[in-house]
Amino acid sequence: MLTFLFWNLNRQRREDIAARLAERHQVDVLMLAECSTPEGAMLRALNRKRVEFHDNGSPGTPRGIAIYSRFAGDLIRPLYDDARLTVRHLRLPARHDMLLGVVHLRSKLYQREDSQAFACVELSRMLDELERKLGHRRTILAGDFNMNPFESGMVSAAGLNAVMD
Repeated sequence: MLTFLFWNLNRQRREDIAARLAERHQVDVLMLAECSTPEGAMLRALNRKRVEFHDNGSPGTPRGIAIYSRFAGDLIRPLYDDARLTVRHLRLPARHDMLLGVVHLRSKLYQREDSQAFACVELSRMLDELERKLGHRRTILAGDFNMNPFESGMVSAAGLNAVMD
């Protein structure tokens, strides 16, 4: 089973803690928002005992979102990047391929709840389009939505249509 970890670092240098968490929980994919830690410093922390993690970012990755994984770049390829979302196509050996989306939506400090709900509708449409192109609906969407779990953007059918797991 794959293990994913998402953390909003709030622009603080936390590479040692992130590395310990990744090690303790045997994380396969580490997703970080508001990550101000340089890639080299994060990789040194993640690989301090043995080299396992790769930087899976790309030049178009949204500002502050970083993805590190145990998979080489050809197994986790960028499909889409914009200011608030990055989507990767995971094609791992002996597994079904899947989409991985990492999102960092705007805070309520900067937009109203109805604007957040509309952003979720647009996000849902974009993911649906990518799924149709790939011919499957195996998508993991993680991140900082800056919304409560039961707000309309999260649970509405036109939005993310989220349910409790």
